[in-house]
Amino acid sequence: MSEHDEAADLAAGDAMYEAQVEREVMNLMARQEAQRRVRERDDIQRQGRARLRPGGDFVFDEPDVIPSLWGAGDRVLWAAGEGLMIAGGQGLGKTTIAQQLVLARLSLREPSFLGLPVTPGEGQVLYLAMDRPRQAARSLRRMVTEPQRDVMNERLVVWSGPLPVSVTTSAQALADWVQDECPGVDTLVVDSVKDLAPGLSSDEVGAAINMAWQEVIARGIEMVVLHHERKATSGTSSRGSSLDDVYGSTWLTAGLGSVVQVIGKRGEPQVALHHLKQPAEEVGPLTVEHDHFTGTSTAASVLGVEDHLVMCAARGETQTVAQVAVAVGMTVDKVRRRIKSLEREGRVAEVEPERNTPTGRVGATYMWRAGA
Repeated sequence: MSEHDEAADLAAGDAMYEAQVEREVMNLMARQEAQRRVRERDDIQRQGRARLRPGGDFVFDEPDVIPSLWGAGDRVLWAAGEGLMIAGGQGLGKTTIAQQLVLARLSLREPSFLGLPVTPGEGQVLYLAMDRPRQAARSLRRMVTEPQRDVMNERLVVWSGPLPVSVTTSAQALADWVQDECPGVDTLVVDSVKDLAPGLSSDEVGAAINMAWQEVIARGIEMVVLHHERKATSGTSSRGSSLDDVYGSTWLTAGLGSVVQVIGKRGEPQVALHHLKQPAEEVGPLTVEHDHFTGTSTAASVLGVEDHLVMCAARGETQTVAQVAVAVGMTVDKVRRRIKSLEREGRVAEVEPERNTPTGRVGATYMWRAGA
């Protein structure tokens, strides 16, 4: 046999070997995909059965007081089993706020943030640092010390960069990936929404992302998502404080229990936190001071309707709805609804009804009841 023939035989053998390997690879991939689909169907059936409950238990087993992860009583910024969105323009401290919440959930900080209690978690936190992960690392580094490294290694898991799964092709894809990568997760932080999928202004994309979030929450994983607002036309981050200011499809906020918006000027240490969507009563607005050196945020003012009325009652003063609205920075309609709710609960009394005077119409005046 000539050298040419030997070379040809070797080449043919190599080609047959490669073809056989490729067939085996394809067979293995097919088996793995089949197994994945079987597991997915089994999981869907099992989860479906677990989520079915008798109607009476569904209604009457719900606690009277909202279980809160951040807040207490009726003043809740993040309710258990309901997602929280922190929205705002660039450079206003959304990541700083979310990271301080994470540290409180990990018991690495006091269980209180911006004047409201934070419930520590028991599992791991998975932080999706998709938006500028190195900046996120530097931000978090300011808040912790080297002796906390071991606890953070045990309780905090960070993913850097884009996700390897598409959250819009399957409602289960995000939740499956989260639990595969971090089996002990009890809290998911998405930083930020714009990095989950393109086309956020599309209702089709927004609805798909909402379904992915609902699946995560349904599996008992608490969730915080960071998001941007619509582009402002001035140096201030927002034209107002409304859900309409949040960028993208309405479905991005529709399935979440709470939405807060950070308003201010980029780089300024003081911003305002507005509670756009509430699981209970509206909290704030809060005036928040960022200490960029230590990565610590404090509430310069945590004043609600009740707080203001209590302080006025201590001085023997009555208040109109308009006066309360100015003092606490809320709209007149929201203050009126809250005062009427407090009046029905017997905590506030109407002192004088709305009336006409020679100088015009005067609103009703109210006072906090002693001992309420």
